[in-house]
Amino acid sequence: MLQRKMFYSTLKGSLLILLVSTVLGGFLNHELIGASMNGKLLKDIGQKQITDLMNKAGGIPFIALKEAKKIFDEGGAVFLDSRSSADYRESHIKGALELPLVSLVQNQDLAGKIIPDKAALYIVYCDGEGCDLSVELAKELIALGYFNIRVFGEGYPGWAEARYPIQSSL
Repeated sequence: MLQRKMFYSTLKGSLLILLVSTVLGGFLNHELIGASMNGKLLKDIGQKQITDLMNKAGGIPFIALKEAKKIFDEGGAVFLDSRSSADYRESHIKGALELPLVSLVQNQDLAGKIIPDKAALYIVYCDGEGCDLSVELAKELIALGYFNIRVFGEGYPGWAEARYPIQSSL
């Protein structure tokens, strides 16, 4: 009987600690919880990742989603997908050319075969804010003499989420 009483007393104390910590945690973190629930936190994290990419890019210009879509609609640029061939085949921005960073690093002649015009506007993208393949591909292309390069930081996920034209090669 004493063991049972001790068990319930311990359980009651544990539940009280859990309840107090939950209420206190919610009170102290209400802004963070609210930002998480309304999507602001994810947006802020994405913006921080874009800022980090821009810093890593060292001055290579970035292009925002709406501007990229406007240029896409006008046919004013060639979009380059720097992701893997498998990702490209699965789905990519409509009309984008496949130029995986890994392939270019292994064979620098590939750029001249896929995109011979060094003066054209090229918009390079990858898997969004947390992906740096587009920045690295842009650096490689600039080193090869391409000078009109933009990095599309929101990348394929931002484009697809906006329900802009995509296609698959499967």
